[in-house]
Amino acid sequence: MVTADVQPTSPSPPSPAGAVSLGRLEMVLGALLAISLTLVAIWSLSQGKPEIAVVVAALPFVVYATIVRPNVALYVVLFLIYTNAPVILMRHHGVPYIISAAIPAGLLIPIGYYVFVRRESIFFPGITWLVVGFVVVQILGTLFAQEPATAFDGIVISVTEGVALYLLIVNAVRTRQALRGAAYALLAAGTFMGALGAHQYATGSYHKNYGGFAQIVGKGFGVERGHGTVRQHRATGPIGVENRYAQIMLMLIPVGLYCYWGETSLAWRATALAGTATTGIGWALAFSRGSAVGLVLTVGVMTMMGCLKVRQVFLVGIASALLLVVVPEYRTRLATLDVLPAFFSGKMTSAKAPDGAITGRLTEMMAAAKVFADHPVIGVGPGMFRYYARTYAQQGGLKALDGQREAHCLYVALLAEFGILGTACFFGAVGLTMRDLYRLRSRCLREDTQAAALVTGFFLMIVVYLLTGIFEHFSFIRYFWTMMALSTAAVYVTQRHLESLKSDSDFELQGT
Repeated sequence: MVTADVQPTSPSPPSPAGAVSLGRLEMVLGALLAISLTLVAIWSLSQGKPEIAVVVAALPFVVYATIVRPNVALYVVLFLIYTNAPVILMRHHGVPYIISAAIPAGLLIPIGYYVFVRRESIFFPGITWLVVGFVVVQILGTLFAQEPATAFDGIVISVTEGVALYLLIVNAVRTRQALRGAAYALLAAGTFMGALGAHQYATGSYHKNYGGFAQIVGKGFGVERGHGTVRQHRATGPIGVENRYAQIMLMLIPVGLYCYWGETSLAWRATALAGTATTGIGWALAFSRGSAVGLVLTVGVMTMMGCLKVRQVFLVGIASALLLVVVPEYRTRLATLDVLPAFFSGKMTSAKAPDGAITGRLTEMMAAAKVFADHPVIGVGPGMFRYYARTYAQQGGLKALDGQREAHCLYVALLAEFGILGTACFFGAVGLTMRDLYRLRSRCLREDTQAAALVTGFFLMIVVYLLTGIFEHFSFIRYFWTMMALSTAAVYVTQRHLESLKSDSDFELQGT
């Protein structure tokens, strides 16, 4: 007879009087949480705020998902930020400001995982001192600002939607998987906004704003039809500003294209291509002339970088022509730019005069340049140019400006409001990031073409922002800092990946 060896078990020590077991404590806490969420959901429904009930009902599932897969929180936050959901929830659905403002705090979930579980340190990129310096210049400008209270609001936005958001995203993206997922989260946001705009255009349902995510502002522009002139509305997405919406949509197109070119799976390639196409349609429906110029210039940069070959440039031309066929109103919009050569050559006639929007933009840019000339060191302070625009526009401007106007040009706007010091910090951070991405791209093309695709996509995302910035001032800064943070993370993550490949290669050589 064979008997199994059984190790004697020592009796468990008695629990101290009044102690509660861990399992029982978890059950009690879980029950209390469930009761609390139920009460909040009932209250929100009774107050006629079902959106809060939906958020509360989804909260346990979101928390569970983020604990099991911490990067899910990163993807959700990026999607919400890029679709402007925090602002939409607050302005269109009555969600309290504290809840909307706390959405970026979801990035603390992946950060906590990397810091406390994987024992990694907090990451401060090399350009952090330039980012902080940019804020310091704004603080100095506020001390001498014409409207200190308004300028101080600009500092608050610069810290919360700038420095804080930048550092949170940089520290939340630590792996190639997270970086790739972040790119697809942005593309998903573009697809969502583009699909809403396409549906709105196809059905003519411009009277609906689809929960605030497909807003229509203004009367649009005139288009000649067989029965006369009709008004074509311009999509503004969740932003509420046509040209800014076009800019943030165009920034996603190179990211989507390089997601497509970097994938090996047919399903993922199809997903990336469909998302990029839908985002492109959403961009076109903003009918932005400035972003169209930015697109042409970006294609030129891509060609000079060797990203596009002659055949691919030809395909881009075909795609653009098809877009103008699908959205013929864009042809009418772009046709108004044919007056610019005559305008800049001094051969303008009454029949070939630029419209009020063009002359207004040029006047605002010249006014900003004059403000900078009078305040060259630290500028007039954040958000302060609009208080100077009307006065300075009277000094040789092309058009009399009414009310408070922005510079509508990134470069002169930065100089006017932040002077030489602030502008140097800004473009120093941008320039160093682009330098690192470009150098890394050259290395990745030799060692890892998939990594090169993502690096190139984020590099071109910055290129699009800078080129469309010729016609857009520095506002909605969360989009800029999100782009900068992901670009910085792309450098950090890809460098670590290439170093690990080199270490593995060295180890294999030693083993042989």
